[in-house]
Amino acid sequence: MKNLALILVFAALSLGATTVSAKEMPAPRVTVDALNGVSAAELPATAVKIVSTAPQQSRAAVVGIVMRKVARTHPAAIHHVVAAIAKAEPSLATTAAAAAARANPENVSLIAASACSAAPERAAEILAVCSRLTTTSSSSLAQEVAFAHPSVFSATTLAQDAAALEITSDAVVARGGTVISGLIPPGSIGQTIAGSKVTLPPKAVGPGRPGFDPDRYGAAGN
Repeated sequence: MKNLALILVFAALSLGATTVSAKEMPAPRVTVDALNGVSAAELPATAVKIVSTAPQQSRAAVVGIVMRKVARTHPAAIHHVVAAIAKAEPSLATTAAAAAARANPENVSLIAASACSAAPERAAEILAVCSRLTTTSSSSLAQEVAFAHPSVFSATTLAQDAAALEITSDAVVARGGTVISGLIPPGSIGQTIAGSKVTLPPKAVGPGRPGFDPDRYGAAGN
C-alpha cells in the first residue's frame, strides 16, 4: 500500500451524489422500513441481506442509508453491522466504515477495528477514510485496531500504510468507487511500474515519421 494515493469518492456515501439512475436506486423509505422492528441481534444479517439484494451500482448508497438508520435506532450495534457487511462484501468495507463513522463518530475506533478485522486487506483504506471523517487520527486508530487484533495487525505498519494514502472528497469525476494511482517520489518526475524513481525525461529513439491510417484517411475526403 506504500507510495499509493487513494482517492475515495465520498459522494458514493450520499444518495444525491451518485451517478445511478432513479430506476436503479432503491427508495430510501423502502430500505429504512426493512429495518423497522429488527432486533439488535438480527441487524447485521438483515443489513447484509438488504445490501446484497440491492442493484450493484446502488449498494454504496444503500450502505449509507442503512448506517444512518442503525446509528439512530441501535448505535451500540453499528460496528457489528459494519463487520457483517465488510465480511460479506469486502469491496464495501471502506464504504461501510466511512458511513458508520460519519453517522456515529463517537464509536469510530470500534467501527474501524470491526471493519479491519472483517476485511483486513482494506485496513489501511478504512483507517485513512475514518480519520478523514472524524477527529481521530489514523495513527490513533491503528493503535486501537492493533490492540483489538494483535495477531493480525501491527500498529506501526498499519499507521504507515494509512499515512501513505491521500483522501480527497472532490473526485466526483470518477463517478463513485475507488481510484488508486501512484505518488511521484520526491526529487523525481515520475516512477516506473516497478516503483523505481524516474529522474530524467525519456530519450527519443529516432526522428520519427508521420503515420498513415487508411481507415481514417483512405475514404474520408472522398
